[in-house]
Amino acid sequence: MKHCTKKLYLSPQNIVVLKHLRTGEDLTQLSALVNFEITNLPARINELRTMGEPIVTTIKKVNRHKYASYSL
Repeated sequence: MKHCTKKLYLSPQNIVVLKHLRTGEDLTQLSALVNFEITNLPARINELRTMGEPIVTTIKKVNRHKYASYSL
């Protein structure tokens, strides 16, 4: 029986997100879009979590609008 190992691959966008989070600052969908041109931040966060990164999601509220903020 062959042993299958899955290689971990960090895309350029995942590298940018991880580097930013490791600075201690949080990241939101809007800040990822404006600063890094990342249009699907939740997907990048999910990929990083799958690789074992302990990313925390905090739901913030401004007036009646809610948004997710990600941090390490």
